[in-house]
Amino acid sequence: MNYLSKIKNQTFFSLLSIFLSFIFVYRVPWHEIKYFHDFEVYKFRVAELYSTGYNEEVFGIFLIFSELLWTQILQGLPLYFYDINSGITFISFVTLSVYIYFTVTRVNFLIAFPLLFNPIFIDLIISQVRIGVSFSLLLIAFSLRKTVIIPILLIICATLIHTATLLLLAIFITLSYFKRIFNSYQKYFKFALILPLFIMIFIQFALLTIFDFFDDGTRASYFTNPIYSTFLFTLPWIFFSVMIAILPKSSSVEENIDFVMYAISMGSLFFVSSIFQFYGSRFVAVSFPIFIIAINCLIKPFRYLMFLLLFLYQLIYFTYWV
Repeated sequence: MNYLSKIKNQTFFSLLSIFLSFIFVYRVPWHEIKYFHDFEVYKFRVAELYSTGYNEEVFGIFLIFSELLWTQILQGLPLYFYDINSGITFISFVTLSVYIYFTVTRVNFLIAFPLLFNPIFIDLIISQVRIGVSFSLLLIAFSLRKTVIIPILLIICATLIHTATLLLLAIFITLSYFKRIFNSYQKYFKFALILPLFIMIFIQFALLTIFDFFDDGTRASYFTNPIYSTFLFTLPWIFFSVMIAILPKSSSVEENIDFVMYAISMGSLFFVSSIFQFYGSRFVAVSFPIFIIAINCLIKPFRYLMFLLLFLYQLIYFTYWV
């Protein structure tokens, strides 16, 4: 592909992503369909920051856990938007544009976009947008990884928006390291499936203790939220992870191996987190487009079967969600 064609493709997919994101965020009356708790929390937080001007000073290692950049973003919303709702919605719009671009450049948008209307992903984009923003920066960092400096800056920004970035990044680095060790994809995919078990053990006995030491357990509540997902609810996601791991792959798996292994681990992580009674649905939510990319790497008969099952799952989920 020559340079001019590449520019035309990038322009087309950019405009398409913006258009689809606009439809998703601004044309569907989500707030009339569902109450989004985190969205209301963000509104209250913006009003509180704007009225009091409070900004906690943090130094050294505490800066890593401060999520300072997110505080600055919320504090600045009233300066650029006529109401708080518009400001938070715009963040959702930009975040989703990144997600869609990342997905439709790898999967046919006629397949990918309908699948994004999944309750677990809708809740991420409309309500739990903070971790969505953080992960979208990681996606950009991955796309620009050859430039080195820009990805590092994006990772720092993502970490200062949501502390969970450190965990999401650690999983990717661990999987990338072991990719060099295993001499077959099947062994590698099996490792990706069992890695979350060790992650949850580490979180239970080490990470929560560290968080307790640094901020009196405030950050630990991210994992130990009492509204954790039930074992039954997580079963479909471990099913998708296992199927992605064992079903035959197309030739495209070579160039998308990082997405395949990450999707496998995220579905497994959600499942294992329910066993430990941790709040793990966000891990599947942020990586949902990666699931779409990973399924697209299967050979055709299995690819379309898995897409169909995923679509049927989201239809069933909608009946409980609304």
